[in-house]
Amino acid sequence: QTQYSATCDGNHYWTFLFLGTQTQASLVNNFVHHTSGRSPKVGGSSVIHAANNYWYSNSGFSYDVVENGNVLLEGNYFESTTVPNKHDAETVGAIIVPSSSTQSACKSALGRNCVENSLAKSGTLTGNRDSAALTNSKKVASYYHPTSPQKLSTNSQNYGVGILSSK
Repeated sequence: QTQYSATCDGNHYWTFLFLGTQTQASLVNNFVHHTSGRSPKVGGSSVIHAANNYWYSNSGFSYDVVENGNVLLEGNYFESTTVPNKHDAETVGAIIVPSSSTQSACKSALGRNCVENSLAKSGTLTGNRDSAALTNSKKVASYYHPTSPQKLSTNSQNYGVGILSSK
């Protein structure tokens, strides 16, 4: 969190920017928390396979997929995330949000079913230009096979040098 918040709520903004040309990335097993927007923003000609990430306590929108951006979003867990992905007139990029109705397209493009995401106390996920997202994500999606989404269990007991006190 930050005291210098673009949205005046203590949350970070512009957390991930994937705006390069010919950028391909796997965004896997991350904990994205206390953001208020563009976590991530995907454009340029970027292709992102986002899988098995945990989004928590995000006050604005998480995914912002703009012109020429491509996202395969699967196996992620969104908790207390107001708008998991922006879906408005500016959302012209391609993002596939797996559901029972997209499985045949996933199987055809990727040779496997896509893993659905989970939402808890969050807004809805909405796909846009599913077949373009699948076609463009085929190569990057072959490197990691996601599992079912799970809520992150945190424990800091075994991190660092031990319990510090003021004594």
